[in-house]
Amino acid sequence: MVAALEALGKKDEAQDARWRYFEKTLNIDTLRAYLKRLPDFEDFEAERKAFEIVAKHRSVDTALEFFVAWPNLQRADEIVRVREKELDGGAYYKLRPAAEALEEKYPAGATRLYRRMVESVLHRGSSKQYPYAARDLQSCIRLAPRLGDEASLEKHATFVARLQQSHGRKHGFWGLVKP
Repeated sequence: MVAALEALGKKDEAQDARWRYFEKTLNIDTLRAYLKRLPDFEDFEAERKAFEIVAKHRSVDTALEFFVAWPNLQRADEIVRVREKELDGGAYYKLRPAAEALEEKYPAGATRLYRRMVESVLHRGSSKQYPYAARDLQSCIRLAPRLGDEASLEKHATFVARLQQSHGRKHGFWGLVKP
């Protein structure tokens, strides 16, 4: 539709269609095309507005995926902190790449994502995924010294103790965790 509107010289209608499509899908290519066609200096405000739409999107996993792909890792970290409880730990195909992207500058955000994935696997008792959960816990162990005193983040030792309390009988998992 956008291509047809462009071909007919209906630039404003094409832009409106791009924006509506972006709002529905959070499609990065559509947003980039929209911003590219704006006059100078209008793109900054439109990008800010787009980021607000993304941050409030009904699917936090999709919003996180958007900010990682854009990339705007600061906003990705903010999404993780603000909407952590909404994250689906089973959406490892979105969360793991986000965690890996956040590790360097935002280790607390990465840790939150790894923990969500570990807890999801253990709560579901998905033994086929234990190797992935063990690897994610190893990532938490590796990141723990870089966390500092972030008050809103449970201490690593407390997190592991809680896991052992709740899932201590899942020997298939614990056997994969390196001390």
